[in-house]
Amino acid sequence: MSEELTKKLKQGNLKDGYYYAKMPTGCVDVVSLYNLRQLRLAKDGDKIEVLSPVPSFDETVMMITLLDKMEEEIKELKTKSAKALEYYNKVNINRNYPDKVSQLKSYIKRLIEEREKLKKQLEMLLNPKNVTENVSNQKVQHCEKRTDE
Repeated sequence: MSEELTKKLKQGNLKDGYYYAKMPTGCVDVVSLYNLRQLRLAKDGDKIEVLSPVPSFDETVMMITLLDKMEEEIKELKTKSAKALEYYNKVNINRNYPDKVSQLKSYIKRLIEEREKLKKQLEMLLNPKNVTENVSNQKVQHCEKRTDE
């Protein structure tokens, strides 16, 4: 994604808004499109990498709501799965679980994986310092001074 966004910045096709950007010094900061354009004119400006757009408040609220909903679904499914396993253990079917229980287990696993992905994204969005730990597996320092001021 960052290569595509950086390419769009160089071509002048980036949408107006705020972006996480990796500066030539290696630090990551939130920068407006206007300031990104100004910084590109400076020395080493061609080394700026646009990492991702900063989500709007509504998008962040939507992700939090979705995460909460998924956690409730996971709780329900775990309860249903436990009841189903308890029933089938009582019936003693030699551990040959019917398809419904297997499907339920895989669905729970998928929900847990999706929840973890969303949690990581949310943590990254809510704390820009976390972006630095996840960018290109490189050590990056967080900018002390904001470039947007």
